[in-house]
Amino acid sequence: MRITLFSIGLLFLSFSLSAQVGTSPATTSGNRHDNGEIMNQFFKGIKRNNQPTEVDGSPYLYNDYKSGTLKFPGGKEFSTFIKYNVLKETIEVKIDNEEYQLTDDEVDVDFKNRTFTKYTYEKGDNKGLFKGYFEVLNPDSKDQELKLLLKPYIYVKRGKAAAAMQKATPPKYVLRTDYYLKFPEENKAIQVQTKSKDFLRLFKGHSLEKIEKFVDSNRLKPRKEDDLIEIVRFYNNI
Repeated sequence: MRITLFSIGLLFLSFSLSAQVGTSPATTSGNRHDNGEIMNQFFKGIKRNNQPTEVDGSPYLYNDYKSGTLKFPGGKEFSTFIKYNVLKETIEVKIDNEEYQLTDDEVDVDFKNRTFTKYTYEKGDNKGLFKGYFEVLNPDSKDQELKLLLKPYIYVKRGKAAAAMQKATPPKYVLRTDYYLKFPEENKAIQVQTKSKDFLRLFKGHSLEKIEKFVDSNRLKPRKEDDLIEIVRFYNNI
């Protein structure tokens, strides 16, 4: 009887493990053979340079691959494992233990309960237009509504040479974020200014008087994310 119960237990455990493996993103839809058209159109292979780097830290938003979903034009979705290289503005995926880079700008990326979309944007220093991935902080907004965006970026902090009684420190990657607004009639996202006066200028020609009154009466600050979300929600309901 003991042997029988033990055997049943092993059989149940084996069945449970098989079911768990079958539900991982890479084994459901994220494989090369069942998605040849997508693989050819939207991805290219990655050649890694395995030389050690002299910069501390990571150029990625998350250093390890995370399960997520790619949303392609036309509505097709593709579940796989995803990394976002913030420094290079690229999305990397792992499919069947092979690494690829996403090559199409029109693909939305969902992972870690965050939605990322690529937009053209203008920095606050007015040094031209750039293109990069933004987290959409109001992902339920419609195409014709104002979007609040969070832009991760990475810069390399310079190291310090050795000095008396101090060791040398290497350069390192530093992750920072900025907020942006994307008006539906504009072809670029605009960086949010933290001073209220400068922030309100962004709404010139976009119901400025109503926004100004709403911000002042509710004592909202553009440097606070919750306040920005409230302002954008109000604007979209005008």
